[in-house]
Amino acid sequence: MGMAAMIEAERLTRELVDKLIEGINVYGNNRVEIKWKFNVQS
Repeated sequence: MGMAAMIEAERLTRELVDKLIEGINVYGNNRVEIKWKFNVQS
């Protein structure tokens, strides 16, 4: 799956999760932390 396909995706698929997300931590008080597999730099 190329970058254009990821940008145009309408749903979060297992394939997208595997490519983009390193891990997800769920805490109390409705807090969720997502660790991405990439780093956005401006």
